[in-house]
Amino acid sequence: MTTPADNALPDNLASRSKHGLERMLAAIREAAIAEFGRHGFKGVSTKAIAERAGLTKPHLHYYIGSKEDLYEELLYSVLNGWSSAFAFDIESDDPKQVLSHYVRKKFDYALDNPGLSRIFTSEVLGGGRNLGRYWPVALKSTQQKVDVINR
Repeated sequence: MTTPADNALPDNLASRSKHGLERMLAAIREAAIAEFGRHGFKGVSTKAIAERAGLTKPHLHYYIGSKEDLYEELLYSVLNGWSSAFAFDIESDDPKQVLSHYVRKKFDYALDNPGLSRIFTSEVLGGGRNLGRYWPVALKSTQQKVDVINR
């Protein structure tokens, strides 16, 4: 969706502006992953995230709604990543192959995304209070995988 402000900028400036925004959001995300992964949800302040991202706290809040919103976005990112990475071959008849593939993909994802994996694991070990709204989708996805294995 374009805004009037986008239309007012020459193409090269709009492109640079968009690229700058993407870099800023990536820096915030990396800082949040590092902070939440190291200190957990309760142990993190938006000030710490801002400092790690090289921003002031008010500048950070220009880009994010709240610490809770940022944390939930990271949890959603993990669940969405797992859902995409762990697609099963529903035509496979070999449970050993299906399970082996699943375990390999899970380890690969954890190794490729250690910070996100740490956040999710900490959340689950802490009781999963922030996962409630994601469980219906996760349960459905898990049940589909169980059905494939049971076949």
